[in-house]
Amino acid sequence: MGDDSISFTRHAEEMLAERNIERAWVERTIRDPEEVENDERPGAVRAYRAIPERDGRVLRVVYSKKLGRNSGHHCIFRSRQAPLSKAS
Repeated sequence: MGDDSISFTRHAEEMLAERNIERAWVERTIRDPEEVENDERPGAVRAYRAIPERDGRVLRVVYSKKLGRNSGHHCIFRSRQAPLSKAS
């Protein structure tokens, strides 16, 4: 287990299944986001990335950097409209 390992909570795993979101998309969004902002919860970060496999819909991943680079709580939401400030 290295500093870049990503863990998923049970809640996150359930949301992935319910929303047909692949783990690889979440990992890609965390590791190579197109936009990042702080979440209102202390220590939490929001990462955004367009997902080509979903017709460019934007995936928002809210996660905390607790015990390593990207461990802790992950909540996943797929935005219907791109909140990215950059045009892709």
